[in-house]
Amino acid sequence: MSPGTIVSGHRIEAVLRHDASGITYRATGQRGPVDLTVLPADLSADPDFRRRFGRALDIAVRLRHPHLADVLGHGNDNGRLWIATTCLPGDTAGKLLRARPDGLDDASAVHIIADVGAGLDSAHRKGLVHRNVRPDTIVVAEADGTPHAVLTGFGLSRTADDARYHPANDIHSLVYTLVELLTGSAPVPDQPLPERIPPALRVVIERALGGERNLRYRTCTEFTRAAELAITLSRPGTESAGQPSAGRSPGSSGSSGSNAEEDAPATEIFDDPTIRARRLFTPRASPDRPTEVVTDRRAALQKNVAGPGPQPQPHRAARPTATPRRGRLRKAVVPILAVLAVVAVVVGGLVYLGSRNAPPGWSSAAQPIADTFPDLLPSRPGEQGWRDAGCKETTKDSVVGITCINPDNLTFVVWHTRTEAGHAAVVDDLPNRPGMARSWDEGPVFASPDTVSHGWVVTDFNDDKRRPYTVVTTWPGHTGRQVLDDWWQSAPFGP
Repeated sequence: MSPGTIVSGHRIEAVLRHDASGITYRATGQRGPVDLTVLPADLSADPDFRRRFGRALDIAVRLRHPHLADVLGHGNDNGRLWIATTCLPGDTAGKLLRARPDGLDDASAVHIIADVGAGLDSAHRKGLVHRNVRPDTIVVAEADGTPHAVLTGFGLSRTADDARYHPANDIHSLVYTLVELLTGSAPVPDQPLPERIPPALRVVIERALGGERNLRYRTCTEFTRAAELAITLSRPGTESAGQPSAGRSPGSSGSSGSNAEEDAPATEIFDDPTIRARRLFTPRASPDRPTEVVTDRRAALQKNVAGPGPQPQPHRAARPTATPRRGRLRKAVVPILAVLAVVAVVVGGLVYLGSRNAPPGWSSAAQPIADTFPDLLPSRPGEQGWRDAGCKETTKDSVVGITCINPDNLTFVVWHTRTEAGHAAVVDDLPNRPGMARSWDEGPVFASPDTVSHGWVVTDFNDDKRRPYTVVTTWPGHTGRQVLDDWWQSAPFGP
């Protein structure tokens, strides 16, 4: 469209960018400048896409997050769908890469990904999956010398099969985007990561892309916090490896002077690269929890004492005679023993408090259910399941299950239906069974007809691990089709 064209009251000023999702213009509306994306004619004419577009935008307009582009409006103009978002200064990360084909510096790349990851987790908690995270959908501006990233493009994906997408797809795309920002090109499947990526960060990325699903990061924030920590650990002379901040300045363990010499033993112990390599990034289920860092500090400290190289000595006045060897060794070891004592007290206290405050786990009958669906169900009672659902154990005709209710009053129950009789016990009282069959590669799915106002969906599975389980989802005041569209399609069933 040429400058001056009017689209639903928005005057086109200039072209900002264009891709398969449409053309984005700088435009002026009644409320001022906006970024106006006009979708291609073929997508706009597709009834299935129009339905998904409207459903996604109904959620997107309610999202408010500093790292997500605010949706100001959307509609249809002469058969072309459009969406207006906040006017964003800056360039896309894709454009930045084209100007720097070898990639951005590590700290900037991780900072951008951390911004985007925080926005994605916010959207996931609202039930919205982006499905198109890449450098060209990230707009980056400078804020006080620090990059500020905003994710655009919710609802504009050309994905044909929504049923295959859930938040894990966005996490995977976020990892790929980080590699592209670091190296200038996306990772190649089954190929080692480029050597340009620091070893500590490479460990985090390999874990996120690994074939073992249970070891991957469960939220974007878990991944980005681990990446931030890896960047901190990779800096030479870092004073503290416990602060996962991409913007932290390098430490000064190599500086001269009496104060630096007095602090040298503790600083050098934690900056030893051999100790960094033994750190383990352990993901947590909640995006609002910090990534856990597990390290055997006691063994690391002991190895450091026995390791090669002279131990730094506290600054002291010269003496007429040399200090005996035993005295020098005592002065070198005392600070380290003090650190060991403090670490032992802290760890012991945490273990004691954790054992007292940890809530009880699931019963032996319910624990296998939680273990089989770790992204859908909490690891223990009292924690929240997917989409902030409150969960508890339940039983029906001797069939054990875990039932959850989310803030939208939607209920999903994962039943351990080992027998046909057990399966019948949990589904036979649903109205208008068997309902409408839904095509799904992973198992049989049936939804209530549109005439049933208390909609339901029954999900079974074909694989050996999940075959003994049945997920029954109900939503008062909604149809089965709405349960499929708004909950089932993005539910993290596994495998």
